[in-house]
Amino acid sequence: MKAAIAISVALATTLTWPAEAGRLGDFGRPEPSVVTGAILPWIGNKLAARRGEPVSRFQLTDWEMELRARAYSMFMPMHRLHFFARHRAELVRTRVWPDEKYRIHVASYYTALRAQGFISTPARYNALEQAIRADLALIEPFIVTAERVYADDRRRMDALRASAAAHELGVDAEARIYENRRVTDWAVIAMQWRVEAYIFALDTTRIEMPSVRAVDVEMALRRLSAAVDIMAASIDRMEADLLIEGHLPPDVPPGPIDLQGPVYKR
Repeated sequence: MKAAIAISVALATTLTWPAEAGRLGDFGRPEPSVVTGAILPWIGNKLAARRGEPVSRFQLTDWEMELRARAYSMFMPMHRLHFFARHRAELVRTRVWPDEKYRIHVASYYTALRAQGFISTPARYNALEQAIRADLALIEPFIVTAERVYADDRRRMDALRASAAAHELGVDAEARIYENRRVTDWAVIAMQWRVEAYIFALDTTRIEMPSVRAVDVEMALRRLSAAVDIMAASIDRMEADLLIEGHLPPDVPPGPIDLQGPVYKR
């Protein structure tokens, strides 16, 4: 009954969301609001718990908040005019919908790019290259922030082992580690999907509007692809270090990285 009420509230909330979704703040996130900052996360945690997913009651640390803010720019669809795509992504991000609901259609970015109605061939290539370079700038700061969060997770587990209240705090501590892994894993998957979307957009634009500018865009795309590979390897290393050092609880389920991801480089 409670779950049904929560779902009803979530659906009702989405109907009033469009007015707020257009106002963006830091990291491309919507400006703080009751909907995105309180209602959806509260409902999402309730529904995630009912699905058997770990949910922590701990307050977020400064680095955990920054990690989520930076991941938002990667997780949300690239083109802000794709309201319904962003809407679905927000419901997954806040855990109202389960992780497997998150999917990206690689052609959608090209469709949005084409719809902007560029009057010249270079203009479209310029827009594509600028988007790729903007995404490239997101990766290094995200990796640095993730390193700090994973270091705090090690400290958290060390403190838990030394605490007399371990039996009371252990569930929340392990759930927070899962939630942090969920954020980093989704950021990797989202960036891999973005690479696919850019590949599709470049290949299609080359056919529709041939230009020597395609070479410059391809070089930028190769740099982004390499950076995404480094990002994925860095997150894998961080998670492996937690596991090897005994800081990663063995009963914490794997993050969404195990879902069917993009075909990029397979």
